[in-house]
Amino acid sequence: MPCYPARPLAGQESVLAAVKIPSSTPVTGIEFAAFDTETTGLDLDADRLLDVGAVRFRIGMWQRSYASLVRPGRSIPDYSTAIHHITEEMVSDAPPPRQVLAELCALLDGAVLLAHNAPFDMSVLTLELGRQGMPVPDVAVLDTCVLAEAVMADQPTLKLGALMRVLGCSETNDHRALPDARCLIRLFEHICAQVPGATWQHLLDRHGPPFSLREFAQLRVVDQWHFAVAVNAIEERAPVGIAFANGAAHREVELRPRGFELREGRWCVVPEKPHPEPVYMDSIASMVKRPRADAPGR
Repeated sequence: MPCYPARPLAGQESVLAAVKIPSSTPVTGIEFAAFDTETTGLDLDADRLLDVGAVRFRIGMWQRSYASLVRPGRSIPDYSTAIHHITEEMVSDAPPPRQVLAELCALLDGAVLLAHNAPFDMSVLTLELGRQGMPVPDVAVLDTCVLAEAVMADQPTLKLGALMRVLGCSETNDHRALPDARCLIRLFEHICAQVPGATWQHLLDRHGPPFSLREFAQLRVVDQWHFAVAVNAIEERAPVGIAFANGAAHREVELRPRGFELREGRWCVVPEKPHPEPVYMDSIASMVKRPRADAPGR
């Protein structure tokens, strides 16, 4: 079984055209930018950007990096500091969001972006750009969690820190933005190494269509959150409970997501097991990650 199983997607051609990368382009010929964000919390409306890190690279060659704390304009809850160890004192003299975003976007411009649970970081980035009245870069985004789902299928979790330990990487995943971005590169290079001579099409066969950062910014915040919940379930190999909006064919379902695809211009979640009808992301009223049946303690 190939590491990048063929999975033709309706609508994929238009996405490819929008990204402007020929499908036969070798992965080694594409410029990528791995990026990560840390925030004051997980509420996309109320919480704020706190730390950004990005590395622009080609396979085997890191070009330049950017990292900065951000003055968030609100307090940092203790439970967040316990995760990323960023304190009020550390950001008291940090630059404001507008300055940091301008410098970050200059590095990201023209590259294919990589993030682990990309929908969350995409939401954080695009919402903050919107608050600052700044344009959203017209770039494609790939999720390293979705890419890792098949090539590391034997792993019980796809959390970045756990994958770094499996790969024996010297880089550490410590919930700070720049070290995490560097970890993404190590993971991505491992994924690409599974297919010598991998092309852009090989990546899309595994990932599905790339996200468009600009189009993602146009979604409602609740819809952005549903994408993030789905990828978090992929990361933890856990099921999700989905309740559909009025008029949907199925009121509630439970499934384990594997990724996303486009059908006639609409995003669908790809379940681990076949589902009788497409699960369109724009028809979901709520999505909640469920505990794994085989999780410790159950």
